[in-house]
Amino acid sequence: MGYVLIVVVVAIFVGALFWIVGKTFGRIPVVQNSPTLDDLLNPGASEAISRAESEYSRNAEHLSETVRGLADGGEKIAAVKAYMDESGVGLMEAKKTVEAYINKSE
Repeated sequence: MGYVLIVVVVAIFVGALFWIVGKTFGRIPVVQNSPTLDDLLNPGASEAISRAESEYSRNAEHLSETVRGLADGGEKIAAVKAYMDESGVGLMEAKKTVEAYINKSE
């Protein structure tokens, strides 16, 4: 009975170790500019991310004076909240849009 418990605990530990290693090294490119394991397993993911980022950049071009003024003044959180109130978008989209505007301004 004791050996069975030891085998189960070791199996759980080894499985958790493989899971952690897979999560960590799946995102690291082996050679610079080579695809990661995540890119190979989900080939459309990087294209979807780049499309979303370009959409945030397009939205950043149409920010109101209020949001632009807050972002330019260093009030990023207030700018995100103002953009959410004006446009009705969620927190993540508002944050990424304001950050796209700030990055364009720099």
